[in-house]
Amino acid sequence: MSLRSITISAIVVTTIAVALVEHHRKTQQKSALQTIEEARVAAHKLDKFLMVQFGASWCPDCVELSRSLKDVMTSERVEQHFIVVSIDVGEFNRNVNVARSLGIDVTQGIPVAVFFPPSGDVSSVRLGTQQILAYIKEVIARP
Repeated sequence: MSLRSITISAIVVTTIAVALVEHHRKTQQKSALQTIEEARVAAHKLDKFLMVQFGASWCPDCVELSRSLKDVMTSERVEQHFIVVSIDVGEFNRNVNVARSLGIDVTQGIPVAVFFPPSGDVSSVRLGTQQILAYIKEVIARP
């Protein structure tokens, strides 16, 4: 095989690989946006808040938030009042456009959550575990 053939083959393989990665990224974003939209519809029908939480498995605050939401008492109350959608932002290289579409800049910190009330009113953004948990407790405490 000549050097020219090897070079052309490498270029073709690289081009295909780049196209596949880009297709996967777009599919993943579409899927996340579709999931959010479906959850919005369900939350409205069930008269619940929608919480769209952006985080990553490497983030200690995100892990703490996840643990707090899974606490038995908290999880039951959260299920009563919220539909929760978690979106992984990886190393700030995944679903960033999804976050931007909701007015979120994940580079300012994670976890960050957008809350949509059942009435469809203006959404509310909370940054950090403490702000997110405080907002959840506020909603749960409402009559």
